[in-house]
Amino acid sequence: MPNLSLQPLPGIRLSVDWNFYWRLSKNDAVYTRGLNPLEQTLGTNGRFVTQALSTNIEWEIDKHFSLGLSYSHFFAEQVITEAGGRDTDYVRTQFNAVF
Repeated sequence: MPNLSLQPLPGIRLSVDWNFYWRLSKNDAVYTRGLNPLEQTLGTNGRFVTQALSTNIEWEIDKHFSLGLSYSHFFAEQVITEAGGRDTDYVRTQFNAVF
């Protein structure tokens, strides 16, 4: 999992990473949250599920507050495309308050 992290300014952190997801066995499914199997992935060929390119920026506003923004693009690989899936995007914002 390649990862690059930079701190261009105090309190600002940028990162980029590339993750790869495989299933352990061709006889298994791909699972969602709560360990619910995606039925369409049962019986598909291959083990390579997806790869995700992600970027993240975090801003530490002060010792109590921080703000984050992430974007990920998931590239559908053999297991997902054979199940009828396609590439997808994910965006997340996060605000933290710590006292």
